[in-house]
Amino acid sequence: MAFFVEEVTNKIDGKGRTSLPAAYRSELEHSEFYGIILFKSLEENCFIGADVEYMKDLFDRVSEQHGPFSREMKLFRREVLSRSKRISVDADGRIVLPKALRDEVGIKDKVIYAGGGDHFEIWSPEGLKASEDGGAADALAVLNGLKPKEKQTTMASLFGGGE
Repeated sequence: MAFFVEEVTNKIDGKGRTSLPAAYRSELEHSEFYGIILFKSLEENCFIGADVEYMKDLFDRVSEQHGPFSREMKLFRREVLSRSKRISVDADGRIVLPKALRDEVGIKDKVIYAGGGDHFEIWSPEGLKASEDGGAADALAVLNGLKPKEKQTTMASLFGGGE
């Protein structure tokens, strides 16, 4: 599964073409589909981008936790999967964001890619600025609240000797 970090601002032309950040493209090179799955965030005025493996994993997790015919799975299928777009990366490293999608989140001449680990967000500059709410203090609280990693048992720790 790909891992996306970094915030990158790129131009977008009138046809909706924008360069996918090079670091993101390199993460996608080993994916079964050289492109992204894009869907509208259920919380923010942006799009979520991810590789196919992320979406398949998410599908499996929702199905396993709630059941393949549950109401939750039906909502996931309807609100996320059916509204998702499969977008290829072209030979020049660009993707095309259709006008209807750009209009939905207010993207005009620039896009901001915001890495989120297993996925990333695509914002208009104005949308990202409006969403910033001093979250650094909250993020610090999350990090400070992490429990220590459990120490893994190894043969060396059981029977002595260096690790």
